[in-house]
Amino acid sequence: MSSMGKPAAAEGISCRERHCISECPSKCQAQADGDCAGYKHGGSHNCFVMCQYFCKNSCESDCKSGSPRCPSGGAEACDPTCRTTCDNHCYDQEAPEYRPCLSGVFQGCKDGCEADCKGGN
Repeated sequence: MSSMGKPAAAEGISCRERHCISECPSKCQAQADGDCAGYKHGGSHNCFVMCQYFCKNSCESDCKSGSPRCPSGGAEACDPTCRTTCDNHCYDQEAPEYRPCLSGVFQGCKDGCEADCKGGN
């Protein structure tokens, strides 16, 4: 280990290369955030289907029992009410592809960035 706590092999890297490599994580995080943005919100199709199913059943049951939770439009209002509720609920969740996308894009970018800093490729 060097005096800076880095592995001894890192001592052969120039100051310019080290500075370049130190900028890779933030550069690659920004790239991953951009490339995977489409997966950040939107949840999964399954989220929406299940939410609609349970919300609509609950809403219709509330209306049949005379519950104050029944929408003012009665049972006919359950579908649009649940659609809005589920759109909001499921949109706030990450799609299942989001984390793997972030990881893959970040790692690929970081590997390429570090190689470029060292004069590779």
